[in-house]
Amino acid sequence: MGSALGGDEIFKTSTVAAELEQHLHRFSKPSGLDGPRFTSCSPFRVDHSPSFFVDLREDSEYYGCWYDSDADDPEWRSGNFTKLLAFLMAVSYEEAAAYLKQTYGEYETDDPDDYRLNPIRLHTDKERRITLDERVIDVNTRDYTYLTGRGISTEVQRLMGVGYSERSKAITLPWRHPDGTLANVKYRKTNSKTFWYEKGGNPVGDLVYGIDVIHRKSIRKAALIEAEIDSMSIMSAKFPAIATGGSAFTDEKASLIIRSPIEEILIAPDHDKAGQAFLARAIELLAPHMTLKLVKYPECYKDVNELVVAEGTAALAKCIERARAISTLKVALLEPIKLSA
Repeated sequence: MGSALGGDEIFKTSTVAAELEQHLHRFSKPSGLDGPRFTSCSPFRVDHSPSFFVDLREDSEYYGCWYDSDADDPEWRSGNFTKLLAFLMAVSYEEAAAYLKQTYGEYETDDPDDYRLNPIRLHTDKERRITLDERVIDVNTRDYTYLTGRGISTEVQRLMGVGYSERSKAITLPWRHPDGTLANVKYRKTNSKTFWYEKGGNPVGDLVYGIDVIHRKSIRKAALIEAEIDSMSIMSAKFPAIATGGSAFTDEKASLIIRSPIEEILIAPDHDKAGQAFLARAIELLAPHMTLKLVKYPECYKDVNELVVAEGTAALAKCIERARAISTLKVALLEPIKLSA
């Protein structure tokens, strides 16, 4: 399929351009993808003029590498394409690397400083379940200041085990298996949009944030949302919630929900194209197994946390109360679906 930014020929040959094209909605003031560089405002922080670029020269040893000239954090000033893609896909570094290997071919070396890809397809077996030692998060403090400022109650933060890593200067969000064992940890900077996952953790593509609480409390009705902070916003409005961690809703995530005690799901998608895709995918995978409802909220807010920050949890609670059953036939016939209240 062609692109308005360059034409069919670009995406037949360029791995990096093909992937960037799938995530253009994450970039502000993006350039075309047919030149030696892709430029835009930084996706990692608030930025008003293009100061970020990705090398698109396929004959360059830096092919796919990116640079953010005005970054304050040295860790996020430059890096390889796998790191950028992990951020855009909202998955761990290891999952992004596995995706690139499976889709385009295997790296010439496991060295993270080697950015080259071979034109050979490699299919990998499903990752086994991984459990992390609780000591990974025990070293973190229980500082709830940042998320309290985003409208998240301290009660919910305690329930979800939110912490703060002094070493990384980031809040920590534990992801758990259904039985409550620690599967992975998301680190999110408080002064930028950057985040990453604990190295060696379970792939988040196989996890659902908050599913352990669903099992522990035998919850039968819950909201489904994309981001962890949005799910905690809904919990702060006194309603159970789970999150996928991004707009990608995999078969593995659906399976975890279907095998949980949940019988009714209220979907509260973001107000963007990715949110539309998330809603459609959730309906496709979950409708045969449980009752689905749609939570509508004012379209001036990108997500439910923006609503909570602006109007408080009571406003969100009213939207949840007004959730209406989703007609799968109507969803199939009408595109796009009107998400706003």
